[in-house]
Amino acid sequence: ASFDDSIRIFPRFLTTIRGLKEFLIFNYGEGVRRLRTLPKGLFEGNLKKAWFSRCGLKRLPNRVARCVTLELLVVPQNHLTELPSLDGLVQLKGIGVEKNRLRTLPRLAGLPRLRGLNASDNPDLPAIPPLPPHRWFPSRYLK
Repeated sequence: ASFDDSIRIFPRFLTTIRGLKEFLIFNYGEGVRRLRTLPKGLFEGNLKKAWFSRCGLKRLPNRVARCVTLELLVVPQNHLTELPSLDGLVQLKGIGVEKNRLRTLPRLAGLPRLRGLNASDNPDLPAIPPLPPHRWFPSRYLK
């Protein structure tokens, strides 16, 4: 199978995995930049860390807010112009959205455990929305 065939099968394959706790793609090549969207089943279950670097993502699915176990959401160097609501992510500790094309950020004040946000290098992003008190540590991710 060619790489193009594999990238089409890849999202369907992920929906068959249950109990996934971490999913990370660090793309330093060319191919995964064509991923564009994430598989439907990825944010169902007990996912704690989602990291998609340089995948060509244009949007994140709205269902990401239903993944109440998610602690880390990192999607740098994609083509995102907006993020879905994150209000349901009560365990979320870190968000990384640097080097995208974001014009706005969703409301973050409802994220009680948020400790880090990196939204640098989004030239069209005018301002950072209010964060929970004493929770602002720029450019850091919790490990």
